Amino acid sequence: MKTRLTKKSQTAISAILLLALSLGASPLLASASAAPSFNNVQIFVTTSSSLSYSYTFTAYNLTGSLMGTYQSSFPAAGFELPTGDYLFTVSALHETSYPYPCVACATPANGAGESVPPVKNGSGSSGTAIVYYPPASEYGFLQAHVDGPKTLTIATKNVTTYPTSQLAVKVSYVNGTAASGAQISASVVGQWSYWWGQDSKVNMWSQTGNDGTATLTVPDAPLVVTAWAWLPVSLPPDNKTVVTTVGGEKVNVTVYWEPTYVGLSASALVVPPFGVTNLTLHYQQPIYWAVPAGTVSSGSAGQGSSGATMASKPTGVPADVMQTKSAQTGQAQVYTPSQIPAIQGIQQPSQGGEVASASWPLWALAIAGVAVVVGISAVLALRRKNGPHEAPV
Repeated sequence: MKTRLTKKSQTAISAILLLALSLGASPLLASASAAPSFNNVQIFVTTSSSLSYSYTFTAYNLTGSLMGTYQSSFPAAGFELPTGDYLFTVSALHETSYPYPCVACATPANGAGESVPPVKNGSGSSGTAIVYYPPASEYGFLQAHVDGPKTLTIATKNVTTYPTSQLAVKVSYVNGTAASGAQISASVVGQWSYWWGQDSKVNMWSQTGNDGTATLTVPDAPLVVTAWAWLPVSLPPDNKTVVTTVGGEKVNVTVYWEPTYVGLSASALVVPPFGVTNLTLHYQQPIYWAVPAGTVSSGSAGQGSSGATMASKPTGVPADVMQTKSAQTGQAQVYTPSQIPAIQGIQQPSQGGEVASASWPLWALAIAGVAVVVGISAVLALRRKNGPHEAPV
């Protein structure tokens, strides 16, 4: 005895099974093909004056990665960003004029509406003083959570009237010892790092005392604080001189180690309100360092140099710090590195919240499951209805 279903029953069963399988597999296929979604973020700026500014916008995520930067002559910018938390900054700069010689110059107003005295810078060919007017600059920032289309407004303030605070920085080595004499520098994220107004009380550079602490006077803005120190390598008390043969003659040769100095550094990003910033110094690779102008960075004796390298003299400065220092030349440079330390003071996003993806709700999965059960029940019912058939002889 063999059991056989009619062709009509087989066709119906196949259709039901195909429908059930399609419903059950649809959530998996949709999830696999879902593309990351991005949110349109519009940023508008309100300045404290009506000067014609040029604007630089930046957007950083919580890990400190630069997600986008935008420059414009208009107080508006747009970003396409994944879901998450971000730090947005805007720097507004108004260049008044370039240095030029003059006897009597008109005194313009800065962004705060106050007169700006000219700054003397040497003398011209005719004996007149070369003067220039410092630029007007404004700055603002905002922390925001992005989980959909969003419009944000950042109000900027003139840097000459920007509120300031005392920032205490404590620097130590890995073993907990206070780092005495360490250099400390602070830079405002997304802002022209040098100019904070003529005769500004802002102090963005210092050196730690015997207790490893130093105090800076900084704008109430997001800051990258960097500390570094160069320490000499302790040579062993013996085996400093060895006897070797040079040209068949025995001579005394002084042995030294390389490097003779090791550079250590640490950095952190802090946002107001400020507390005590603790930094622990760690060894940094040579690529981390830059050499100030006028310092010999390579070469060897007998080749027209002193033979000093970054590893043999404590002259290296962190490359990011050199970027901010170079703004002292008068060129407008905004501190927007591609990577800054992780942002503190913002709640971490939910797990997997950095990229939004399509997912099926529970009710859709439940329907798919019911469809599979119905398909199986239909198969069993048809088999009972048709009953067994004898195979033809």
